[in-house]
Amino acid sequence: TTTGSVSGANIDQAVEADTYIGDSDIKNGGDVSTSGLNLKVAPEQITYYRAGSGYALFTPAQDENLDTLLLHGAVIETNANLDTPISLGSDTLIKLEGENVIKNINADRGVGIRAIALSGEEQALTFESGSGASLDVSAWQCTNAGDMTISGGRVNINGSVYGICSQDNLIIQNGAQVFAKGGEYGAAIM
Repeated sequence: TTTGSVSGANIDQAVEADTYIGDSDIKNGGDVSTSGLNLKVAPEQITYYRAGSGYALFTPAQDENLDTLLLHGAVIETNANLDTPISLGSDTLIKLEGENVIKNINADRGVGIRAIALSGEEQALTFESGSGASLDVSAWQCTNAGDMTISGGRVNINGSVYGICSQDNLIIQNGAQVFAKGGEYGAAIM
C-alpha cells in the first residue's frame, strides 16, 4: 500500500494497486457501466467505480462538505430491466470532468439521475464543472431531485417524456449551458 496523491489519468492503476488518497483508502466498487450506480445507501469511504471508458469516484460527506460524486468521462447506460443509472440518497455535489453520458434506455419508465432519500424526500443536487466538461442525460425522465443547481459546463437533458424534474428551485449559474427537452406528454423543465 502506498500513500500519496492520485489524480485523473493514474487513478485506475492506483485502485488496482490498493493506493491511498491522502489518509483515505479507495475502495473498488466495480464496473457500473451497464448495471447503474446505486448510492441510495452511500459507502462510508472513498469508492471508485469503472464507468465505460471513464470512472465515477464517490467521496462521502465530511464536516460541512456534501457527498461528492466525480464523473470523469463516465458512461453509464442501463438496460431496459433497470430503472435508474444513478441513484442518490442524500444531498450530493456531482463534479464533471470531460464528457459524461448517463442513459436509461427503458422507453416506458425510469429516471436518469434520481436523488431521493430512503424516507422518500427529494434531495438537492449540484452539478459543478469547468469549461469543456459536459453531461448528457437521456431517459424517460432525466432527473428527479429537490433543489437543483447547475454551475458551469454544458448539460444536455433529453427526456422522452420529462427532462429536468426539480421539486424545488432550479438554479443555472457560472455560465452553464443547459439544453433541456421533454416529450409530447411531458415537459422540458418541471
